[in-house]
Amino acid sequence: MGFTRELWAQVLESKYGGWRNLDATRRSIRESLRWRDLCFVCNLFEEGSWLKNGTKWKVGCGSKVLFWEDEWMENGVSLKEKYPRLYQISQQQHQHIQQMGTIANIGWEWKLQWRRFLLEAEIDTVAKFMEDLQRLTVHVQQ
Repeated sequence: MGFTRELWAQVLESKYGGWRNLDATRRSIRESLRWRDLCFVCNLFEEGSWLKNGTKWKVGCGSKVLFWEDEWMENGVSLKEKYPRLYQISQQQHQHIQQMGTIANIGWEWKLQWRRFLLEAEIDTVAKFMEDLQRLTVHVQQ
């Protein structure tokens, strides 16, 4: 399962282990000076991270994108933040997109697992959640 990545993303992945926490404000003594400088520049403006606001997620096969926690949807909000109740009852917290479904005859099929049966009051929320997911295309190499 493959996807193409921009050169800068490949550099971040190989040199620093990835792009996660690049826009985080916390710092560690073990971070390299270059990484700290890069984090500082990415958080320079008060209106939010220019990196976060100026980039668009390319999910690819979903092997590196956390389904609930990462802000990969069009609106820039994580599914955990947008659907906190569903996140709480999910059995698949901290899973990558790729782990949330399988390839079927008709394409990608979501395999969502819940800790309990969904309540009637949650049906509208689940419908909106599923509409959001239908906009995503998971690319899987045959």
